[in-house]
Formats: sequence, C-alpha cells, structure tokens
Amino acid sequence: MATPLLPQLEQMLEATKQGKIPWKSSNQNMTRWNRLTKGRNYIVTLQTQSRLGGGKNYMFNIQTSAPVEVIVQLNTTVDVAYENVLSRLFEAAMTASKDGGSKVIDDLLSGL
Repeated sequence: MATPLLPQLEQMLEATKQGKIPWKSSNQNMTRWNRLTKGRNYIVTLQTQSRLGGGKNYMFNIQTSAPVEVIVQLNTTVDVAYENVLSRLFEAAMTASKDGGSKVIDDLLSGL
C-alpha cells in the first residue's frame, strides 16, 4: 500500500517534538492546530478512540475553515499503514499542548 503522506507526517512529528507546532488539547482524546498560511485558515485535528477488542484508532484531518473543505482525512481503521506515525504524533502533540499550557500559566502568574 502506498503511503504518500508518511514523510510529511514524520516531518510534522519532528516539528512537534521541537516545539514548532502549537497544538491545543480539547480533551484527552483530541488535539488541534490552527494555521493561517497563504491567506487560508487550516485546522489540523488528531483524535484517538478505543477500538472494540483493544487498541486505539487514530483520525487525522486537515480542513479549511472558509470555505469549509476537507483536504486530508486519515483513519487508521482503514489507513493502517499510518497507525505508527499517527500514534507517535498524537503522543507528541498531547505533550506539546501540555507544555504550551504550562507556558501560558507561567505568563499569567508572572508579575503577581
């Protein structure tokens, strides 16, 4: 099975680990990143859910907000070849979102 997005997802994983992507966690199962580039607002979401019988399923989406258009949609139930990289990206993104929250709290407490 061809995995044309794999190198780009690996690059996204490395950028996340380096703190270059400001992921925001909505809850323990979803994180998102918004980016305005070339005049368009892109929303990247990464979600996980438990599978019946054990394990996790990962869903990765990129869409625009105006007009709403889905650009990329991966679901590891179907796109099994992406499970490893999306699992690692999810963990790194969740860590990054917690680190970002910690920095915001530091800023809020600064000067009190």
